Amino acid sequence: MKNRIAALLLPVCLALALTTCFSPWAGDTATLIVSVGGAGNPRALVQPGDIPGFNFELIVKGPGGTHRHNFTGTTAAIKVLPGKYQVSIIATNNVGALRALGEREVTVRGGSTPVGIEMFSATEVTDIYDLMAEISFVNGGTRPEILVFKNGGSFTAPSQITINRPIEIRAENPVTINLGASPSFLFSVSPDGELTLKGHLTLDGGYDGYNTSNNASLIEVTGGTLTINNGVTLQNNYSGALGGAVWVRNNGTFTMEGGTICDNFTAQASGAVEIQNGTFTMKTGAVIANNKTNGDGGAVSLGNGTFNMLGGSIFNNTATGTFTNSLGYGGGVLVVFGTFNMTGGSISGNNAADRGGGVYVLNSGNFIKKGNSIIYGNNGGTNANTAGSGDGHAVLVYHSIEGNYKPKYRNDTSGAGDNISAVNNTFSGVWYP
Repeated sequence: MKNRIAALLLPVCLALALTTCFSPWAGDTATLIVSVGGAGNPRALVQPGDIPGFNFELIVKGPGGTHRHNFTGTTAAIKVLPGKYQVSIIATNNVGALRALGEREVTVRGGSTPVGIEMFSATEVTDIYDLMAEISFVNGGTRPEILVFKNGGSFTAPSQITINRPIEIRAENPVTINLGASPSFLFSVSPDGELTLKGHLTLDGGYDGYNTSNNASLIEVTGGTLTINNGVTLQNNYSGALGGAVWVRNNGTFTMEGGTICDNFTAQASGAVEIQNGTFTMKTGAVIANNKTNGDGGAVSLGNGTFNMLGGSIFNNTATGTFTNSLGYGGGVLVVFGTFNMTGGSISGNNAADRGGGVYVLNSGNFIKKGNSIIYGNNGGTNANTAGSGDGHAVLVYHSIEGNYKPKYRNDTSGAGDNISAVNNTFSGVWYP
């Protein structure tokens, strides 16, 4: 692939004077050469032979702001300052209809920097029925793969939407997709499915504190992949079972590159995210807040699998313990089996009715804490991790834990173990209780 892109760029570099060239930044010292095409990637819509049929808009965001330029042909060159840029290209046909999108991050250090942008099939959608029809086409093995809401709006899904191919949904203006009347998942991602959510997009379960008719998460991931990004919100859902927003199982994968999961409620466990034989990753900018369960695990419950917390925040979540055979363990995170790796981010202000206001680990679960991650509160104030009548206000572990732990503030508990309560545990690392 690199050789084919290089072959496409070489004549452009030799004949730069013949390439469309823009110079929006004063004092620019480098040239960014953008090439359109998906050579070597069969999933890309735009191959070199398709290029003459499209018009392109180049969008460059970085030092100096955002600049847009229209061009035709295979390449465009733009004078820039050295730095890091988000480069995007929008392709339209001869009547202005969206046909393809491509984007990547580029670092320019000086001189000429060539970059190839793979373009993927894209179509504009106007409402929920349009969205569902296009998804049906993709699931059938045809394109598009990127579905774009250019205009805002609020829509109600009439039925569950199944994803069994790679699909990206993005909203350029605020769009809300509401859960319909039928008790079901809003999206179901199958083993071959990949769902990516971007832009100003909200999935809303419609829970008002009284309506408990729904019995499912907003999104189930059964062996497939779910990714949400900054600007995406999963909110206001009631589940009579597990995972107020997302339920991951059968070796599924869920990644929060950003985004927010808030104000969800479950009857049994895991107010926000349930992981059963899967992987969940949180990164910087991701937020899980104000979720509640009548069982255990106010925010996240790890039934089995792996939870990697690289960044983000988990705060103001609650485990009440009023569900049958529940006690209210793990106001923030409950680890039953599997491993919780915490290397960044914070867990604060969560409430467990009994034990483990921040994190509760039992059975064969493991909690590995490293790096600059923090678990903190301030003596029962609004940012405290609280455990009502039991042990382990910040962290309670029944198996093993390792890493460096130094709470930012003293965590408060009316039971034993002000910061950490250990019952038949193995600890390793440096600890500052």
